[in-house]
Amino acid sequence: MNNGKEVAKLKTLYQEGNREIILVTLHLAGISDQVIDFISDGLWSERQALIGADLSDKHEKEDKLGQLSFLDSEEKQDYQIEPKTTVRLGTRSAEIPLRKRNKAAIKKLKEILPQLEGKDILVSQYCDYWWYDDLRLKRLQVQWFDDSAFVLWGTKAQVRVLHLKFLYQVREQYYNNGKPYYLLDFWNGFRSSPLDSYHRGGYQCFQIRQAR
Repeated sequence: MNNGKEVAKLKTLYQEGNREIILVTLHLAGISDQVIDFISDGLWSERQALIGADLSDKHEKEDKLGQLSFLDSEEKQDYQIEPKTTVRLGTRSAEIPLRKRNKAAIKKLKEILPQLEGKDILVSQYCDYWWYDDLRLKRLQVQWFDDSAFVLWGTKAQVRVLHLKFLYQVREQYYNNGKPYYLLDFWNGFRSSPLDSYHRGGYQCFQIRQAR
């Protein structure tokens, strides 16, 4: 963690709201609790839950789940314990609720995309090995394939967004003129220890905005 570039990456992630990734990175890198307390700006309680130290909520949900035999399956899902994902870096590991974040991100995305259908949009993708900027899709149509992928159709081009299991969060931000744009954050663990070994580890960002 004494590399200046790594510190700059963490600063960028913090500014973009990816606090969980930062805290897990610091924890796996062996940074002391006191230093993490200072860096995380008072987010100690969130870190406790992030690395699985807070088990009280888990036991409480287990007790409630045992009392729900008279409820239907949808109501039971509200009380089920979301399995956590093991993230590794070197010899260290931590448990974080990536599946819960993934479901919330897909749900938010399905609320946003219908608002853009029929309009012209610009899409961009940024990662360390592939990028494109402001590809125009005219009169947008959206085609979903369950929760695993979707296609953005334009009149002359299309963009396929695959592997939604890596979608970490959807951020809605605004330009100075008040118009929104949307950032889709994808994360497959670290380069040296990807969550899915069949895909390249690391972070990618996909941006969607309405054309002016």
